[in-house]
Amino acid sequence: MSSEERRRLTEIERRVSQSAAVGVIEEADYKLGRYRVRIGEIVTDFLPVAQLMAGKNRTWSPLDLGEQVFVASAASELTQGVILGSLPSDNSPRLSDDPNLVVTKYEDGTVITHNRKTKSTSISAPSGGTIDLSVGGARFQMNESKLTLSVDEFEVNARMTVKGSELLHNGKNVGSTHVHGGIVKGPRNTQGPQ
Repeated sequence: MSSEERRRLTEIERRVSQSAAVGVIEEADYKLGRYRVRIGEIVTDFLPVAQLMAGKNRTWSPLDLGEQVFVASAASELTQGVILGSLPSDNSPRLSDDPNLVVTKYEDGTVITHNRKTKSTSISAPSGGTIDLSVGGARFQMNESKLTLSVDEFEVNARMTVKGSELLHNGKNVGSTHVHGGIVKGPRNTQGPQ
């Protein structure tokens, strides 16, 4: 093998070895959506991170300091690469081993789980958390002690069971313990609830 061939082979090996690597987030610029990554002894420039979607449909999932990531570079220069995604680690293990579950867990303990087999989705917020859904001006808000539904019209097309100490309508008890005034036995209607 000639010295030129050896030089070329060495350069190819260097490029291949520098085309992808695993590192950890060293520094973050959340305004620009870029991160510096420590790969062994080197720290990259601020690199962009690939998102699940970045066109008309977009996602934003910021990376955390210390998060393990995979960096790739088409030019075989990792300091100028792109962060392609995160990798589970001992500090941040996989959330499930069930192939039917898609799970997202947030730092505050909120968990969103979709089961593809049972076609069910669950959203769980920790104590002190809130779940808030809205469509236009309609809004559904729930915390650990109260559920508020704000809509122009609420329609129930099923049998409805209400259990509780009282049922209020415009501030008046219309539940099982309400009383009516002006009762006279016979065919007349009673007065409204008191």
